[in-house]
Amino acid sequence: MSENKKVKKRTSIKTKAIIYTSVFALLLLVTVWIFQVVLLDSFYEAAVNRTIVKTAQTVSDDIDTDDMDRFIKTLSDRTKADIKVVFADGSSVQSLSYKSILNNDGLVKYYIQQADEEGGEYFSRHVEEVKTQSDGQRPPENPGGGMPPQKKEEKKKPFETAYESESLIYCLKATTASGENAYIAVSAELSPIDSTVETIKNQLLVISILFIVIAALMGALIAKKLSSPIIAINNSAKKLADGNYSADFDGGTIKETAELSDTLNYAARELSKVDSLRRELIANVSHDLKTPLTMIRGYSEVIRDIPSENTPENVQVIIDEAVHLQRLVDDILSISKIESGMDTANLSYESITDLICDISARYSKLKGAEGYEIIFEHRENISLSFDSVKISQVIYNLINNAINYSSDDKRVTIVQTRTQTGVRIEVIDTGCGISEENIKHIFDRYYKENKAHKRAEIGTGLGLSIVKGIIELHGGTYGVVSRMGVGSSFWFELKI
Repeated sequence: MSENKKVKKRTSIKTKAIIYTSVFALLLLVTVWIFQVVLLDSFYEAAVNRTIVKTAQTVSDDIDTDDMDRFIKTLSDRTKADIKVVFADGSSVQSLSYKSILNNDGLVKYYIQQADEEGGEYFSRHVEEVKTQSDGQRPPENPGGGMPPQKKEEKKKPFETAYESESLIYCLKATTASGENAYIAVSAELSPIDSTVETIKNQLLVISILFIVIAALMGALIAKKLSSPIIAINNSAKKLADGNYSADFDGGTIKETAELSDTLNYAARELSKVDSLRRELIANVSHDLKTPLTMIRGYSEVIRDIPSENTPENVQVIIDEAVHLQRLVDDILSISKIESGMDTANLSYESITDLICDISARYSKLKGAEGYEIIFEHRENISLSFDSVKISQVIYNLINNAINYSSDDKRVTIVQTRTQTGVRIEVIDTGCGISEENIKHIFDRYYKENKAHKRAEIGTGLGLSIVKGIIELHGGTYGVVSRMGVGSSFWFELKI
């Protein structure tokens, strides 16, 4: 990694949670301010507009009612809108309102004309200045209470105030059952809402301060709930990194951290197993390395010190042990390549039956020297595409495994049978068998059943993990069938 690479700035969960909740609170408050203060006029006007349009439509639907006067007054009381209906014969009906602009016949005629020109409906905003005249009464000059000072009475002159009144007007053309036209004008005053907006502002200011404080406190509380299990997991992970596989991960009650802790606890157990198996593997490999090295050194020193011992037999022992040492190193390299995914199969079409015959013949020394009997049972010669070098490794390893754990009869049987899709090879021994507890782990990497270790005459005894990798590389299947006290049958199948 480059030394100049910029290191990302790290921020704690607590800080981020407080920032995020505070920002969320601010965004929420800004939204509320926009809708409640900035857009309040627009929403209010839209609501009034919907009311007067709906009111006009209601009158249009009941334009032929018998008691129009009562109907309009009832509807006006309910909707708080002024209503006027003008029929084609000039008669009209309207709700009682002395301040409504619908009392202005000239304006109503104008709205009716516009509705005709606009296709049957017309909408307008009407603004006018309204003057109010007081009765000349002024506030008392002694606001503090008590009797005001006696002054000579004088006549107060009335005074006027003025303000702008805004109204929304909607005019709708309707048709009666007799086919006559009727025009429905509905008006609603837009009440000033400045004081309402000011009140809302004051309330929102207090609410905003409280909301931000509460959001920050909630952020801190949430951060504590989130960070506590993560901190605990982090501390346990540091122990695991130091090789302490007994470290316990506690993710608390949060689903994600609980699942993470379960995964890490599982990883810790598996790493503990792998570490234990690795130590055992190192011990076994050390044993297998030590034996040939000791024999090579011993025979070499004898040949050096005693010239008469420089015989072909002694030299052959050195060569055999060097070959055994080479096989051990090759097996270790094979495991490494298989686990790294770098291994490939060089397929060629040839007879697997002939290959097994050649391999079983190479164990002739074992038959004579130690009494081992290697039996190959087959009915036909089968050819298929496979990597002969790697399948040879598989067969060698299975035979060596059978020899290492065979019983006193020292008999190993190899059986070849044709299946519906390919060929099945079984290597059967008559040893003590494998327990159910161990049989499911027998092909795991570094796994070795807890039995007395025997050094194979040919091969290294490391091979079941190699068998698994090579058969999987060929797309085949493998397995083992075993009974305690009877023996084991290791098998694999290749597709033709």
